[in-house]
Amino acid sequence: EELVRQALSEHQYPDGFALMLGTLFAPTQDRDVPGRGFTHRTGDVVRISSERLGTLVNRVTTSKSAPPWTTGIATLMANLAGR
Repeated sequence: EELVRQALSEHQYPDGFALMLGTLFAPTQDRDVPGRGFTHRTGDVVRISSERLGTLVNRVTTSKSAPPWTTGIATLMANLAGR
């Protein structure tokens, strides 16, 4: 419930959202303090690549600072289908 509350606290989701809690792509080294693990910071550039799919590049920002997504999933799907 706390994760859902946080996801809803600073975002606008015109069509709802899916909360995914993990990834196969994660740094394994401690970032600053030994034993404290790794977390991204604002301004970090994250690249995930696959030879067959290409590279996804995102700059880390906060939910408050990111522009709201107002288009909605239906418009996104129509745009992708038109390509």
